[in-house]
Amino acid sequence: MRIQLSQSKAQELGRKIRDFGVSYTQPNQEKVFSHNLAQEVEKTFHHQTSQDQRTEFVEPLWKIIGGYSDNAVVNLKSVSTLERVSGETYPIVPAFKDSPDVILKIISKNGKTTIPEINFDKGGLAHNTTEALKLLGILAYTPSLLGNISDPISLLHKHLLDVSGIDTSLSVRTVAGTYLHTCFYVEDNGEPKEFWMAQVREPFEKTEISELTDLIKKCCETNPGEPLVLAAIPPVGTDNRYWTQQLIEEIAEPNNNPVLFNPKQYDYLDNTKTSFLIDLFLQKKLNLIKPNLEEFVQFLKFAYVIKGSEEDEVRQRLYKDVEKGKFKNLTELGKKLVSKLDPDSGVLVISLGKHGAVIINKKYALYSKAPEIGKGGCPSGAGDSGIASIIAEARDLIKGKINFKSKLNDADLNRLLLAFIYAASATASLPGNKIAGPHEINALKQQELKTRLIK
Repeated sequence: MRIQLSQSKAQELGRKIRDFGVSYTQPNQEKVFSHNLAQEVEKTFHHQTSQDQRTEFVEPLWKIIGGYSDNAVVNLKSVSTLERVSGETYPIVPAFKDSPDVILKIISKNGKTTIPEINFDKGGLAHNTTEALKLLGILAYTPSLLGNISDPISLLHKHLLDVSGIDTSLSVRTVAGTYLHTCFYVEDNGEPKEFWMAQVREPFEKTEISELTDLIKKCCETNPGEPLVLAAIPPVGTDNRYWTQQLIEEIAEPNNNPVLFNPKQYDYLDNTKTSFLIDLFLQKKLNLIKPNLEEFVQFLKFAYVIKGSEEDEVRQRLYKDVEKGKFKNLTELGKKLVSKLDPDSGVLVISLGKHGAVIINKKYALYSKAPEIGKGGCPSGAGDSGIASIIAEARDLIKGKINFKSKLNDADLNRLLLAFIYAASATASLPGNKIAGPHEINALKQQELKTRLIK
């Protein structure tokens, strides 16, 4: 939900947010909301407890910007809904993040701060993937956690999900209110940078986790063979074996559900949250994973392909290689990571942004450049859109279905890679947090891409 402000309102909000930032980071006395002030806000926020984040950051900020969401909600219109076909099965995309995103576009120039635009977004990789699937005609099941409906941020979140056409009937209402993820997108004298304040969540109640797990189990049992798409991290309050044991071994495997993993790098900066990744790789439970290049380097460490002391060197080498269009080192390390996935069917898709993408399994590695897109787009949600397109491509009856639990040949990988790159690029070409549909994807397909085998 994108809200554009008049010049006077943009100036007024700019002054309020600047004053809020200064008071939050005292004794900082910046005259404008600069990169330096945003960095101080970010630093202060991440050193606080969850309760202090709520009382000293979220609640005061919401008093300033909450009214804009109230006015916009009145004008929200739900998109047309799809109906599931009786007897058909559909993907399962659990949502473990019960938080919307708010993105403030802050422009600081010539001693003044203005905020011409606010974006309120449903947030979460799972919800983005679900919306992308819906735009492609596939109505996924999304068992999820949603905050207490009496909380104003929770209410906004519910409206944002509804307007995206996401079915919230399979939701567990939590005792706590919804948490808020805030982004200050600051253009300081023409240089843009993002600063994220993702509120630390207290653990969910055990009964809430149990109820959500039961919903996921029911969805997998009634949709055997359909992908179970896991995003980011398990719900807060579960142990490191929740995904491996309770979701995969006890639910997905008995129902023949392939497991696709869609990560988010910011969740893995805190080493206390990564033990579940080590367990996933040790147990070789994943059928497909889709990291970007930074996440790929982190995964090499969690899967014990490289040592922690080698991480920076490997990162620098791979980034330089990709810039030069060289993929030999990437492929060699990729195949080692594939060996930590499902032994029969493991597939790795590495998104490389403007440089394209690579797809790898035990036998093949293919590369495709990205189609050309114009300026003014936003990459948010691009990878989620790509995952959805991969799922849609695998369901295509005309071209022939692709089973994620089987060994894929080079033709299968070629189809999945092109499906991914066109959809991800189409979403990256759109402003704000918009997700591309068939129209935008098909427009990019006018640029014929050819994959090449990496040897």
